[in-house]
Amino acid sequence: MKKTAVTILLLMLSSTVYAEDNNIAKSKIIKTCKACHGKDFKGKKKTSGVYGKSFSVIYTALTSDVPKKMEKIVKKLSKEEAMKIASYIAHLDEEPDNESERD
Repeated sequence: MKKTAVTILLLMLSSTVYAEDNNIAKSKIIKTCKACHGKDFKGKKKTSGVYGKSFSVIYTALTSDVPKKMEKIVKKLSKEEAMKIASYIAHLDEEPDNESERD
């Protein structure tokens, strides 16, 4: 029950963060994400894609269940930055397919 409440809260916050800060798309950290996860976040040969993943899955990967390859990168992130990144990536499938706006 507690996990469900936290997930619902995170989903509500993700919409708010997404609406507040869409400038994350041009940030250095998103470019770092794209270096491994691909320009479209659908993955590369050795790295899985994150496109289409939910906010909670991405946020968890950035905060508490961090893949070993990402540890050095995410340890520098604040919780707010992790929320912005997770929200941005989770909402990619809702944006028009215009790469120039996201790069």
